Amino acid sequence: MKSPVPLRRESVVERSRDLTFTEVADDHLAIDVEAGYAWALDGIGHRVWELLASPGTVASICESLMAEYDVDEEICLRDVLALLGTFVEEGLVTVGED
Repeated sequence: MKSPVPLRRESVVERSRDLTFTEVADDHLAIDVEAGYAWALDGIGHRVWELLASPGTVASICESLMAEYDVDEEICLRDVLALLGTFVEEGLVTVGED
């Protein structure tokens, strides 16, 4: 089995498969019907998921978030890498070669 590609600012990330995405009350849910799983995404997680609609670098995701929110670049990068790492572990996101 191939080991996962490490995430860095230059890493190109994208959604790995089609998932159903819906809002229920104030929650945003990504649902994998085939696997029978659902993931609840909060405001920032939801926004990152939207940004993953097309392939982009981790740095470009942070640039978008920093333009929308009052967040320091170092903190943004750390938090986005952690979130994307979870998405990769769950099979929601793939990491391309950079």
